[in-house]
Amino acid sequence: MTSTEPGPRVIAFFIPLPEPLGIPQGCTYSFDEGSVIPDIEPLPMFVRQGSAPVPGRVSNQLIVSLKFWQAKSTFVQLIEQVLAVSRVLDQVRGPLPNPHTGDLDLECPLTVVEAVTQLTDESHPGISAAFDRCLERVNEVAFAYGLATRQALAPVTLRRLPPFITYMTRNALSDTWTATSAIDLGHYNEIRRLVPPELNAESKERMLSALSAMAIEDPVVPYLELSSEARRAFEREGDSRAAVIHSQAACEVLLDSVFLGLLWEEGMAASDAVAGFFSPNSTLGGRLRRSDAYAARLGSGHWRFDGSGPVATWYMDLADLRNRCVHAGYRPTRDEALAASRAQYNLRDFVADRLVDRQRRYPRVASIFTARARMVKTRNQDIADFGAWRIGFTQARGAAV
Repeated sequence: MTSTEPGPRVIAFFIPLPEPLGIPQGCTYSFDEGSVIPDIEPLPMFVRQGSAPVPGRVSNQLIVSLKFWQAKSTFVQLIEQVLAVSRVLDQVRGPLPNPHTGDLDLECPLTVVEAVTQLTDESHPGISAAFDRCLERVNEVAFAYGLATRQALAPVTLRRLPPFITYMTRNALSDTWTATSAIDLGHYNEIRRLVPPELNAESKERMLSALSAMAIEDPVVPYLELSSEARRAFEREGDSRAAVIHSQAACEVLLDSVFLGLLWEEGMAASDAVAGFFSPNSTLGGRLRRSDAYAARLGSGHWRFDGSGPVATWYMDLADLRNRCVHAGYRPTRDEALAASRAQYNLRDFVADRLVDRQRRYPRVASIFTARARMVKTRNQDIADFGAWRIGFTQARGAAV
């Protein structure tokens, strides 16, 4: 697949999602990939001939644009299961007419994403790179949709897509597409689906907010991702062990991220933070027990591991349970996993309460980690500054190992 037409080329992948998203037909989300394509003239970008140019977009600016389509499909797996059971029943009791077969509602939506980006290299590696770029953005939108609608959705990964993805290419200044081709993902996977809620005005706003948070690398996002993984494992897959492990990982990310934020806002050097609290032999439990760490900065008497406070409950119902899962292969009961989930969210609320209580002392950290204290106007810049500080912290911690 090559072309002698002058000018930049674009490629459109048509990606059927493993689970439908309730995003209205025709909704489009565009992403600036943050780089410029060499040897391409910065011409205006058009969606189609005769249309107005896309504001703020030029032909040499690498972008990804996602348009969502909704198609009617059927619950393929359910149909196969019903037929399989019918065949077995025929063997066990003999064939009987089933007058209720037509009563089943087997229709469901299937979401197809039209993912468009520039094609900088028409070789197979170039097409694969373009697809990977699009898939990353599709996964971000799916994650943001899950947060907005409070749905436990699995990540959109290569292994959860069909074995072939259809695509077409065209010159960026033309409406004429090439014939369809397909990229081979090299695997086979059964697509399983549910019927999701459609976005309303409120959830659409939450979804756009989540996408904005991912774009600026908001430190709250990793906690939200792990929490979503825990919910999916428990609610969708019934995997209590995976749910507990993800819940505990979310708590560890939250506690460490908040504590690092406190040290950053105090003006502590990243290397001093490593030496003082994150040496190779230090642990999260050890930091929580120290009187000069969380308790000294966020106050309250509930940082102990004994008693009935939120930290003690987290330690007993979640942290200790996670250790049994990881080190002894224990599979928690449903009630244990539910108690672990409650402990996670109680700990989250406790940390948020402490940040709100200490927002005069730590206004930037409180603003970053809880919307209840979002009074600082420089939040986005604070996130960038904290992110830069954390890079230095990671480097210093790596050097200390």
